[in-house]
Amino acid sequence: MFSKSGNSELLRLALCARAKVAYLISVTSSEANRLVGMCDLNLYLPLELEGLVRVRSGAGDVDNNPDEAHISTQGLQITSTEWNVNGGLHVGRATYIEPLHLWDKSTQKLADFNTHFVFVLDSRESLKFTDGFTFFLAPDGWNPMAGCAMGLPIDNPYSTTPTSRFVAVEFDTWRNPGDRIKLTTHVGIDVNSVIPDVKNVWYYNITHGMQNEAWIRYDSSSHTLRAVFTGSIGNTRVDDTILFNVDLREHLPERVNIGFSAATAVGNFETHIVKSWKFCSSLEIDETDNILLQLKNM
Repeated sequence: MFSKSGNSELLRLALCARAKVAYLISVTSSEANRLVGMCDLNLYLPLELEGLVRVRSGAGDVDNNPDEAHISTQGLQITSTEWNVNGGLHVGRATYIEPLHLWDKSTQKLADFNTHFVFVLDSRESLKFTDGFTFFLAPDGWNPMAGCAMGLPIDNPYSTTPTSRFVAVEFDTWRNPGDRIKLTTHVGIDVNSVIPDVKNVWYYNITHGMQNEAWIRYDSSSHTLRAVFTGSIGNTRVDDTILFNVDLREHLPERVNIGFSAATAVGNFETHIVKSWKFCSSLEIDETDNILLQLKNM
């Protein structure tokens, strides 16, 4: 169902469909739209972006398996929800359809950006889980890799050699051999490598699929990339922060893709679901470039 206003005809149609026990998905341009409360899943798109926003998935290249990212009734599903009976690798990637204008070559001006997302990683009570999930910025033209690459552009599932430039905030569920700091589940900032430049412990209950949030902000004046993320110890919510000083102009082209990637390893399993996502960016040249996307799961 698509609506700018949630008119009475659509509302009546929604009531009829609900009476037939249909699963309803709405696309609205206002969070106050009455369709939102009547549907099981809502995709919120501001008016200025109507017709421009869709989830895009890249092509996987692991054991001939396709990229698994898709929209499900749970939200934005980065990898499959099904355990591969052959113990194969799972990998997925989803990006905003338009590239982000990150910096301007002629003026050397760099964008500020901030993003917030709600997500769930769930091993369904299994203790055999890997590998993690990322929010990334990268140019186009690469395939996501499974295993410890977490869907990022790395040449094979057990390597740290990049096939493309990228900057990512990783939510890693496994301590890889090359990690500089010996932490198990952790959040880190990666610059052209899956070995984090900085990281902190992540208190996350993967076996029970707890819902968590993350706020990532880049300050172009100080070149500070900061990530605030939630976890839990027992029933108590825990907030932690990491930050890293990086001039993104030195590592990324002027325009980049933004999105999420995730992967698992052989014999292990976890799901990676984004429940909601907001992203805003501004680059002060001749005009302000703002992007706002929210995927809202009801």
